[in-house]
Amino acid sequence: MSDFIESFRDGRRDPWNLFFSVVVFLGSLVVYLMTVQRTLSFWDCGEFITCAHILGVPHPPGTPLFVLVGHVFSFFPIGDDLSLRINIISCIASAFAAMFGYLVAAWLIKKWFVSESFTGWKRVTVYLGGLIGGFFMAFGRTNWGNSVEAEVYGASMFFMMVTIYLMLLWVDHHKEARGEAYLVLMAYLSTLAIGVHMTSYMVVLVAFPLIFVVDEKYRKSWQIWITYVVVALVVYEVTPFLIAATAWAAITCVIYYWKKISQGWIYTIIIPLIVILLYMLRGGAFVPVFTLSFVGWSLLTIVVHGVQPVAKFWRISFLIVLAALLGYSVQMYIPIRAAEKPVMNMNSPDNWKSFQSFLDRKQYGSENMLMRMFHRRGEWKNQFGNHRRMGFWGFFSDQYGFVGKRFLILFFFGLYGCYYCIKKHWKSGVFIFLITLAGTVGLVLYMNFADGTHENKLLGEGHLEVRDRDYFWTPGFVMFGLLIGVGIASLFDMVRTMLSSRKVPSLARNAVLSCCCLSLLLPSAALSHNYFINDRSRNFIPYDYAWNILQSARKDAVLFTNGDNDTFPVWCLQYVYHVRPDVKIANLSLINTPWYIEQLKNYLGIPIGYSDKQIRGLRHIRTPDGIYRVQDQMIDNIITTNGFKIPIEFAVTVSQSNKIFRGKSLDPYLQMEGMSLMLYPTMQPNAINMEKTHDFYWNVFKYRGVNDSTVYKDENAARLVNNYISGFMVMADSLQREGRVDEAAAEVHRAIDVIGGGLEPWAYLCRMYALHNRIDDAMKVLEEAPDTLPKKQLKLFIATALKDKGRKEEAGKLYKKIYAESPDWRDAFNELFRFYYDNRMQTELVRLLHDWTTRHPEDTDVRQAYEQLKKEVPELIPPESSALDSQSGEQELTDSGTGN
Repeated sequence: MSDFIESFRDGRRDPWNLFFSVVVFLGSLVVYLMTVQRTLSFWDCGEFITCAHILGVPHPPGTPLFVLVGHVFSFFPIGDDLSLRINIISCIASAFAAMFGYLVAAWLIKKWFVSESFTGWKRVTVYLGGLIGGFFMAFGRTNWGNSVEAEVYGASMFFMMVTIYLMLLWVDHHKEARGEAYLVLMAYLSTLAIGVHMTSYMVVLVAFPLIFVVDEKYRKSWQIWITYVVVALVVYEVTPFLIAATAWAAITCVIYYWKKISQGWIYTIIIPLIVILLYMLRGGAFVPVFTLSFVGWSLLTIVVHGVQPVAKFWRISFLIVLAALLGYSVQMYIPIRAAEKPVMNMNSPDNWKSFQSFLDRKQYGSENMLMRMFHRRGEWKNQFGNHRRMGFWGFFSDQYGFVGKRFLILFFFGLYGCYYCIKKHWKSGVFIFLITLAGTVGLVLYMNFADGTHENKLLGEGHLEVRDRDYFWTPGFVMFGLLIGVGIASLFDMVRTMLSSRKVPSLARNAVLSCCCLSLLLPSAALSHNYFINDRSRNFIPYDYAWNILQSARKDAVLFTNGDNDTFPVWCLQYVYHVRPDVKIANLSLINTPWYIEQLKNYLGIPIGYSDKQIRGLRHIRTPDGIYRVQDQMIDNIITTNGFKIPIEFAVTVSQSNKIFRGKSLDPYLQMEGMSLMLYPTMQPNAINMEKTHDFYWNVFKYRGVNDSTVYKDENAARLVNNYISGFMVMADSLQREGRVDEAAAEVHRAIDVIGGGLEPWAYLCRMYALHNRIDDAMKVLEEAPDTLPKKQLKLFIATALKDKGRKEEAGKLYKKIYAESPDWRDAFNELFRFYYDNRMQTELVRLLHDWTTRHPEDTDVRQAYEQLKKEVPELIPPESSALDSQSGEQELTDSGTGN
């Protein structure tokens, strides 16, 4: 510690550099804490929070380190919500990641001045580039979103930036003893980080090539090359990695300590051999006992004999691979905890075979990720372009606050920063470039996201990604944010050099450079642009959505859910907040897997008639009508076995194709109660239990922030919130069918008050009043609707309702008025055309076609129809100079009493 303090005094360390790194940390942390989700979020966050609280096993590959750290944070006296405490992990980790990002950028820029005196504006260049890069990294859209919820990517970026910085420190000290310590620490942290997420491990794959180009002795060491291959195997499959790493650790240990071992310690190697033999004779798996035995023996050897300053590359290889195995040992949490049967135990990986499949993510396909990338699941232009939910460029260009064409400015700075680094210090520059390339282009290839163009509906594969996949490119976005800062620093350096070479007066030079420092404000664009999107501080929609689902279920019900967002938040409320733990959730996605079915039967007590052996033998069955999925077999079995002893319900989010019993739709037997559909043994006369559903929607359900325009709602939240609108609309529709129009209108107005809902509820009111001959009320709705809505669309709804009611004259006049007001609106033309055509009004139809083709000569489809009509009824063709008499149409409508 004293040496650390002394290093600031004697100039070995820059105190200002440390100060500005702390500024980045604190600035990022404050913003993250201001915008952090106060409770649970959608998608995987509910699952991670639940697993952290109960020490469960989340979905493959398990994130054991995040779960363990989350469990510790759950006890901290921070706030009154356990989810908030776990969310804060991401805030802290991402703030530290930004701090180390600053240090990485500052290190890269400082390398430009190695042969020069490091004073004055050169120091400013370093601080400027580091601050800009650090804040662009911190406030990038995707990274910020990951930093305010219980997701793994914030912690993963922390590990990634730390390992990059350790690698750069090794470059400075590779000839010193502490250089080895940096490599060993990097190896340990890299595999430890896999206990959070695999993406940060890309640094290791790029780090070894840097080692080889920086130090010739390392390049010529075949031991280091083997070590590189061994540690790289972890991205392929777990078994080759464990066998190779353990064997190499034992070999390097024996050779490194040979002088000590040959004096008698060699006989201790019999211990792991005996353990392996005994374990194998009892039918145990070879790989885990082999790994544990020889890693244990290697650790014991290093404890007994210490680290000796001999056999350098044998020593380094041994320490690196041993550190990597120790870091990877955090994965042992998974089978140990799985054997205890926690309530959340994804895949039940309590034995070697299931644990191996769990780590290799075999649940997501028989191929590992490396092999799958060679079978493209989407078009290149979509994977790299702007395609919905998975196009890389679409997310990339929206990261840093400069959107549209303005993004090209930052894109240039990032590319130029990378070029300038390579030009000034090519070894570290290429290292950073390769990490950025791996985190962008490399991950596009590796993740191989589906765009829907290669969909196989029969097998349920290759469909469009269910959500925005930008978070997988977080490493690339983070690195490019740093490079933007480096690029601006390179421009600053060029300006400084140019002004110095031309002998500009000192005062003028300082004035120009001071103005250049205003570039520090550039990250504020990212801060302001992304703040609303990433501010989760008042977003309680996920919590309330799960609450509403649970409250809808009857006591002790089996509730079938559809996917992540009607399952993970519900689990979180049950096991973390203890809300309705009596409800038994059966997820229809997971129910295709034997391990989950066994858990439903043996631990949740869901009535299942299959034995465990039969469950493990379940497979999809091909039938003349398609595929009889395991989930279909399970729905049939559960309903039959239960015999309506306990309630069976489906969440309203379950699709039509998943509500099947013995090949037939269950809809006639389902009745809506809140946000669930109750299954009855007989057909139900009404699709909705009006009394219960009305009570749920008016008196029980929570809608915090749903109708608050200052709370950001992404595509997923908006889609789920729309289920509330649908519920109110179902109630309203049921009432209006009985002629209870005013009660139906009250339901719709309630929906507008508590949810908003956009155009749909207003359109429903217009149609409903028109269908019940209450045109004045429909027009009043038109007046009351907010101006932000397309009111011409509402008029169209009224006209269509009049037409459907048989009031053709009024409908025709309203259609004509709408077209007169919006003669270039294709929907208005289409509806008026359809009305004239259906009612055989040829003269009006010809006039309409003539008017549209005159206004829109580029519309070839309509022109062709017009030309054909002219041939068939030439006597109806108006003179070329005539046009549709829109004014008379409007006057007629007003006279009819249906105008505004």
